[in-house]
Amino acid sequence: MSLVLVDGSMIRSFVQQTELFADRVNAIFDSLDKNADKVLTRAEIRPAIEKLNLLDMHMGEPVKLPEDELNAFYDEIFTKFDIDANGVVDKDEFRESIKDILLAIADGLGSFPLQMLVDENSLINQAAKSVRLTRTLSRYTANTPSPLSSPVGRGPSTDPISTGSPLASPVRAGTQF
Repeated sequence: MSLVLVDGSMIRSFVQQTELFADRVNAIFDSLDKNADKVLTRAEIRPAIEKLNLLDMHMGEPVKLPEDELNAFYDEIFTKFDIDANGVVDKDEFRESIKDILLAIADGLGSFPLQMLVDENSLINQAAKSVRLTRTLSRYTANTPSPLSSPVGRGPSTDPISTGSPLASPVRAGTQF
């Protein structure tokens, strides 16, 4: 588990990084597709939905629902993922549904940062890491002159050690980016 600070813009930015987002979501899809037939059935997707703990909680424990209500609950969620209503969820439907869910979370958070305890491999954690790295790199490149603008022997040094660059400081083990 990781404790992350996220806001809506971080999640939205992650979703807009289409290649990175698709890679992460496709990996989740592949892990759920137990028989590798390139589609998810109700039986394959239900354990992932159960892990989201969407059911009401009372004193930290999920409220026990009758089996028929529980099945109806999971069927309704599956129906939302099965956009073309063919009884299975393909990668495109899965990716589009996850995108919609994350954008709804982003809209709910707005610009107010929220500290969340998330699974290490969760998309929220991936979003936080991705955006932190992107923001760090953009700050570094915005504050560091190009080596091409200062030829060797003339002008200020662009050596990372003499400029006080973040690259000059050693990275400690366990540092998260």
